[in-house]
Amino acid sequence: MSQFPQYPIIKVPSHLLSVKGSIPGLKIPPPRLPIKPELKQISKPILPTKQEFDLNDGCFKYILYFAAIGCLMLWVATNARNKEAGAEAGIFGVLILGIVVIGIFSYLKGNNNDNKNYEVRLKKYNEELSQFPFLVKEAKEKYEKAFVKYEEDCLRYKEDLKKYEEQLAEIRTAEYVEQYRWDELVRTLEQSVKPERSTSRVTKGVTEDFFTNELKKSINLDVQQSLMLKFTGNEKGYYPDIVISDKETGLLIDIEIDEPYIGASGEPVHFIQGGDEKRDEYFVNNGWIVIRFAEE
Repeated sequence: MSQFPQYPIIKVPSHLLSVKGSIPGLKIPPPRLPIKPELKQISKPILPTKQEFDLNDGCFKYILYFAAIGCLMLWVATNARNKEAGAEAGIFGVLILGIVVIGIFSYLKGNNNDNKNYEVRLKKYNEELSQFPFLVKEAKEKYEKAFVKYEEDCLRYKEDLKKYEEQLAEIRTAEYVEQYRWDELVRTLEQSVKPERSTSRVTKGVTEDFFTNELKKSINLDVQQSLMLKFTGNEKGYYPDIVISDKETGLLIDIEIDEPYIGASGEPVHFIQGGDEKRDEYFVNNGWIVIRFAEE
């Protein structure tokens, strides 16, 4: 058994409903607080030190300790009663003294290389020291310029902050929000797909002409029949029973007068899942409002 829907049926595009709760955005973004500049600190160059030979140097002390151990091992080797033990002590003593000789050579070579580099480091130090006053002066000048710009930015920030706060106060008023939503509604309705005049003969319901005339008397909008909303890329389309349109806003309403049965055959039409949903969806997706009334 066919189940008939409850009338009237009103279907509104979701993007039109969303306009009702839309909130105006900010035309002027919140200003950014300027960052206060800091004076760059220039480090004074450090005077290089010349490496001097020092018997109290920790590394050289270890070399002397090993030298003493090596000499002790040689003394043990020469005075040992056991020849095998003396030979082993002598070998260890020679090895240790060999390591000591290599250590002394490396230490003296490193000390000599450091002294050679001292002249280079001293020259570099003198160059950096001569540039130091200029670098300090340059850093100070840059800071002073940056600080002047900072003060200008602070004044501009106060002006922008005032404009921003005025904007916030404006967009919070009911009048501004109402005008914004109206403009958004018009902009959204302008995107609706417009109908075209139909030259085809379409069968009308018995009350369509009567209802059309009553609408023309009752509302100050354009009320028409014999229009068609084409399918995308196709000459065919859907034929609304009555079209209500508003030229100022671009509003389009499809009025459908649903008769419950086909007069000739008695076959039920416009019942739930009877095909009207797909038709209504096409109109709604193209920006139309669909209103269905039952013919009684």
